[in-house]
Amino acid sequence: MVKIEIGMQFKGHIERLRSNLYCGIKCPYAKPPIMRGVYMGFFLDFAGDQMAEKPTYKQLEQKLRELEKEAELRRHAEASLRKNEERYRALFENNPVETVTVDRGGRVTEYNQARRTAGRRPPKIGDVMYKDYASRHQIDMHNELMECIRLGQSRKYPEMRYKDEYLSINISSFHGGAIITSSDITHRKHAEEERERLINELQQALAKVKRLSGLLPICSSCKKIRDDSGYWKQIEAYIRDHSEAEFSHGVCPECARRLYPEIFENP
Repeated sequence: MVKIEIGMQFKGHIERLRSNLYCGIKCPYAKPPIMRGVYMGFFLDFAGDQMAEKPTYKQLEQKLRELEKEAELRRHAEASLRKNEERYRALFENNPVETVTVDRGGRVTEYNQARRTAGRRPPKIGDVMYKDYASRHQIDMHNELMECIRLGQSRKYPEMRYKDEYLSINISSFHGGAIITSSDITHRKHAEEERERLINELQQALAKVKRLSGLLPICSSCKKIRDDSGYWKQIEAYIRDHSEAEFSHGVCPECARRLYPEIFENP
């Protein structure tokens, strides 16, 4: 390597070089500034097989332009990263679904506004997710989480009961840990249970109606009805057993005249 010292006569160009170097751009031919005597200098390294002579002014200008171009590209990349970070932060915080991120050890790194206002105690940063209350779920969610992270998997738990609540939980792993999302489906679950109860009641009522809608064998003399077991029952007993109907007994006028003629003969 041939080391060429650039003095203060190239001060303007050196300052530009220093500015680019301080921006973090790796320069293959420049070293950091050093103190030498009473002035600050730079050493530029050039491979002997590439440049055996002192670099010209144009060559230095070309190298500096390349550094400026690299610095500009870096600034654009950093600006793009900042925009992506701001976009991610807005999506994360404003997501209506409760969201928690953990590292590869299952430790909480952050959670969003929906999780903070969910009504349940939010996790603490650094706590191991699910470890303290894993037994309160139907399955050991801590083991499920760590297995997802270890295997790089994503899993869904559509109905997890936690105390008096029902939660729908999704675990999605990534290279740095996992993202856990959860939704409170308690109201929906109760509505489904109420709907199932009403459907069951309707089915039972329809079944009873169907049992009375078929052909009933009835005695033409005593009016007893034969049931499915072959026994003859009074019509009142049969209807009472196969429906919600109740009977109250009275005497019709025709039967009253036949049973109590003396009452009707002497008004």
